[in-house]
Amino acid sequence: MTPSCSMRSRAVAARGGGCEFPGCGRPPSWSEVHHVVGWQEGGPTALQNLVMACRVHHRLLHHSEWIVRIRDGLPEFVPPGWIDPERRPRRKPLPHLVAS
Repeated sequence: MTPSCSMRSRAVAARGGGCEFPGCGRPPSWSEVHHVVGWQEGGPTALQNLVMACRVHHRLLHHSEWIVRIRDGLPEFVPPGWIDPERRPRRKPLPHLVAS
């Protein structure tokens, strides 16, 4: 059985707890699913190719030089060279690992 779109959305939301862009705290209800490799380019609609992004960061990913990729099952975001000349990847800390 193939997982439904809503099941995949819930899995992506559970992984990151909302927008997965570093520093963003918007909840899943304010976020959208973004394909790392666009489906129009042959990217699958599968957890290893999806990230949650709020509307602001979703637009940023589509219209800027930010790159998102999945490493070790988790999304990382690579800033454009004008933000970080070394283009060091950034990750949002996982909610269950952040001290409260």
